[in-house]
Amino acid sequence: MTSNGEKKGNRSWPQFQTSGMDLSVGSGNAILTALANVNGLSTTSQNRLGSNRQIGEIASKVVDLLWKNAAEGRGDPPNVQTYNAYLKCVGGPTTQRIAQRAHAFLDNMCKGTKRHDRVLPKPNTETFNTVIQLWSCVGGEKAQKKISELRTLLKDTQEEIPELVPNRETYLSILASTTLNSTIETEAVSTYFDPDGARELISEMNQAYIRTRDESLRPDTEVYNAALRWCGGPNQSSYAPTIPWDKYNIIFHDGFRDNNEETDALIDEAKLVEEWLNQMESPDIQTYESVIQSWVRTGTLEGVTNAETWALRLLENPLVESVQPRLQTFHPIIAAWAYSGDKRGPKKVEEWKDRLAQQSSTTPGIQPDGRVESALVTAWRNQQEKLLKQHREEDSMSHSSHTLLPKLSETARTCASSLERICEASCQPKEAEGPLNLFIEGHLFSEVVDAWASIIRHCQTVDGNTVGAEEASEEALTKVFLVAKLLDDTIHYFRSMEIDEKKSYLDEELDTEDLNCEVDFLKDWRSRQLRHLIYSASDVYTKCVAIFTEVDSTLTKANQSNSLKTYDAPGQNAFSRFLFEIESMLRRSEEYGKFLNQCDPTDDFEVVYEDLFSYSASLPSTENQSSHERILLYREVITGCTNLTSLSHVGDAVRLCMFILEALKHSIHEFEGYERDIVNLYSDVVSVLGNKIFLKPKERVMVLNFVSDHMNSVDEALAANQGSTNGVLDLKPIMKKIQETLEHTAATEVDDHLKNRYSLTGSIRGDSSNLRAGGKKRRTKPRQRRRRKKAT
Repeated sequence: MTSNGEKKGNRSWPQFQTSGMDLSVGSGNAILTALANVNGLSTTSQNRLGSNRQIGEIASKVVDLLWKNAAEGRGDPPNVQTYNAYLKCVGGPTTQRIAQRAHAFLDNMCKGTKRHDRVLPKPNTETFNTVIQLWSCVGGEKAQKKISELRTLLKDTQEEIPELVPNRETYLSILASTTLNSTIETEAVSTYFDPDGARELISEMNQAYIRTRDESLRPDTEVYNAALRWCGGPNQSSYAPTIPWDKYNIIFHDGFRDNNEETDALIDEAKLVEEWLNQMESPDIQTYESVIQSWVRTGTLEGVTNAETWALRLLENPLVESVQPRLQTFHPIIAAWAYSGDKRGPKKVEEWKDRLAQQSSTTPGIQPDGRVESALVTAWRNQQEKLLKQHREEDSMSHSSHTLLPKLSETARTCASSLERICEASCQPKEAEGPLNLFIEGHLFSEVVDAWASIIRHCQTVDGNTVGAEEASEEALTKVFLVAKLLDDTIHYFRSMEIDEKKSYLDEELDTEDLNCEVDFLKDWRSRQLRHLIYSASDVYTKCVAIFTEVDSTLTKANQSNSLKTYDAPGQNAFSRFLFEIESMLRRSEEYGKFLNQCDPTDDFEVVYEDLFSYSASLPSTENQSSHERILLYREVITGCTNLTSLSHVGDAVRLCMFILEALKHSIHEFEGYERDIVNLYSDVVSVLGNKIFLKPKERVMVLNFVSDHMNSVDEALAANQGSTNGVLDLKPIMKKIQETLEHTAATEVDDHLKNRYSLTGSIRGDSSNLRAGGKKRRTKPRQRRRRKKAT
């Protein structure tokens, strides 16, 4: 398992200045090669798009400088090695655009035509290999057509350049390109394997070996594997990019697929892959994994069963060392059962987990880690979702609700208990190697919260007289906070461990006086686990609070229509009942945010395993994700405040709103790019604090004026951070909202300054307390007072 602390998004590159620089071709080629290695053909095509624009700009400046120096007689012009490295740095908005640009360069090099008034050097085999690999990243029929054109161009160019012949990398690149027809991004699944085309190319390669006796052209296991689609981590070869894992959560979203034209094609492909393995002289573990993956990719029960047969064959009949199974061999099978929602899913996941644990003593590398443990939570959660889906399809108001509720509660309890076991095992003091296998992924807490939330939502849709609905809903509401508490307790454990380790290190350093000793605590697995959980906390808290705001909204509608039974006493909605816990989560979120801000920007917030596999459908991987989740939490809490209808909670609502506004102001530098969310946040605050039921007129005027001042202050701070003299927030809708609120406020409570500020002169209504039901003003005591005063 390796860590990956690099934030996603474009890498920040220093400005590359070329004015007055003398650069030789050798030095220029070295710079371009280094840039090409960073841009990396060996990474996934999507990662390649992240920083290639800046890399491409720097590479273009290097090439331009070499041509300029050559024109001024201060060096040689760029050679073919220059352009081989440069083509690997070419940037573009899409992989297809990158491949097209590189292909255009190759055409100019082959035909000798000028490009920007420059005659480019003749290509060599590496030039063709690079362009083939770039088209491989594109995938699809168009890419295959372009690669076919490149093969023809390579043969035609040999007449002019005899040494331009395909090498091992050429054949491997073409073979690998057939496995990248597309990726499984939707429910549509594509086939990848072309055995006839692969045999033809391997035969051509073998003939070249016989003709030249070049050992590198002898077909071997790597060559035969190149024709198979295989997922299992970064591709260490230069001829193909990393193939992403199949999206098993999409393949098995609706359970096991029925046999149809699409699945039949995938089953036929899996049989061809099996046949390919049987014909190989020495298949390795990558070959067997390709077979297992191809069967699971069918999405059928038959496919998963056949994959299990191959996996058990590897476990029960140990073969040569080259085909020793590893943990990633079994990921597709476990994922299939976890995501299928099948009633056998949790049991199957448990069986595979136990089987791997038992045989790990004799087969190194298959010890279940935290991901396999988490698959059990995923399996129970998906089984719950399938039960709910089947119930909705049958009849959401049928009498089966009383039998469904116990099943839903059982799955939620099992999800929660599985997560508790994972946390307990991870927090146990063990040797260095032990806890590394039990890294707790933050998405598990969200899944368990979702499991309890599903029960609450289901109870809101059934008849109020359904047996057990009230008890199940109440249990779920309570358990939601227990999940958050489990997360907090786990974070507290790892924080205390980190503090103890730092104290131990300082004591040891003072005793030994070894000031040069460097211990990187941030790379320690406990520190990495701590930051990952803290990074995930805001998302878990937001889900918890959202459940209560959703419950209150539903109950409000129910009370209005009187169609559903409510379980809350008058004035005691869900948000108010758990107000203390909600406020605690809000304050802890701010505490965690400050903790993350103190971390180095290169600290690890997530752990990426060497095989790049995760049982999570999504991981926190976008820059400023923590700030986004905090904004969502703020809005959910404010939404909950709108449901506080009891006068006894006026102070609570004001306190929460003010706390959120101050937290926003003190951390405003973290929220750049979230201007629209900030405006919506202020709008929500105005809706709460401008509520006539909440505050007295004078209080309402005071707090709304404070919000207005606060909003302008935040706008000025954002503008200053962005180097702008003008505001960056669109405050007009909020000011209009404040104006509309104050127009319904008694005129005596709004001073002249505020009237002018919000353009309220002449528009403020009189005191509503002096109005009769018919709308006529009372003319009793006020008139008498004025008359007595005049008489005096």
